[in-house]
Amino acid sequence: MSQPTILFVDDEKNILKTLQRLFLDDDYRLLLANSGQEALDLIRGGEKPSIIVSDQQMPGMNGAEFLAKSREILPESIRMVLTGHADITAAVDAINVGGVHRYLMKPWNDDELKLAIRDAVERFDLTLQNRELTKQLVEKNRMLEELTINLEKKVEERTRELQIAYRKNLTLTTILRKKLKELEGRDRIQQHLLTMHPLQETLNTVLEVIIDVVGADTAAAYLNAPDASLLEPTAVQSAPVAEGGQAIDAIPEEQIREIFSTGTPCCLNSLLHANKPGEPAMILSHLLVPVKGIDSLLGVITVSKQGQRPLAEEEIRIVGSFVQQAAIAIHDSQMHGNICALGSSLDDVLANL
Repeated sequence: MSQPTILFVDDEKNILKTLQRLFLDDDYRLLLANSGQEALDLIRGGEKPSIIVSDQQMPGMNGAEFLAKSREILPESIRMVLTGHADITAAVDAINVGGVHRYLMKPWNDDELKLAIRDAVERFDLTLQNRELTKQLVEKNRMLEELTINLEKKVEERTRELQIAYRKNLTLTTILRKKLKELEGRDRIQQHLLTMHPLQETLNTVLEVIIDVVGADTAAAYLNAPDASLLEPTAVQSAPVAEGGQAIDAIPEEQIREIFSTGTPCCLNSLLHANKPGEPAMILSHLLVPVKGIDSLLGVITVSKQGQRPLAEEEIRIVGSFVQQAAIAIHDSQMHGNICALGSSLDDVLANL
């Protein structure tokens, strides 16, 4: 803590010298002025006394007037009046106008004066400390408010990041589950193809897998028969109808014949009316996929599904991968039939020899 500065103001020089001797051994920095104007000049010149002790009765500018002007420049300073005149009016002026903290009489008691100065210094120091602490508190509150705002922003940003990451993870998990289900379906069909089965049984297995993986309602397989006038499914599979669900309309025969003619897959979507008021409208999707061999069209597989959205591109791709396995099964069945027919022909030739 810096050395306290005390300014004594009195028009009598011997009084100033007496005060100087009184506080010679104390750890104070003393300033002496013979008039109020001289004291103001010191203050305006940069001096900032902690304590100002002024005589009341001085020519030109009395103590109350001087202290009032010094108060405007140094409002934090502790001001005291030291006078030999017991004038109540002067005391009131000094307190009200000059903002005096204490009023002391001449002749003074040395111990009483030194105690008053020491108390004033402590009060001044406490005032400064309190002001500094208040300033620090205001600054810390401001920093805390900024930190709180920044923390809230960071929490919001982190929450958004976590929400985005969660949604991405959820999407990825859904994709992985669908992919795993597709691979399990492909493996099921592949294991079935490793052993000999009737073609209809194999096609039913493929259709069951399609319904399970894609979540379709019905699926059917049509083979390219020599008699084009007949269009009957070789295999048909349906999922259980949910309670309140609508029956699936059959795919128009001309649409199936068009696929046999063009060899191009297509997806037909139509809007279904809600069963009850307030329920969301449903969409019926019919997917028709040609089953292609090496150099011929082997058949057509149809898939029907109703839901709140049409069949997605990924679901169409998955159906296409199962249709490729169906093409292998049909091709193998035809090859087996040809081999059996060839064997019968050879048996007939050998029997005639």
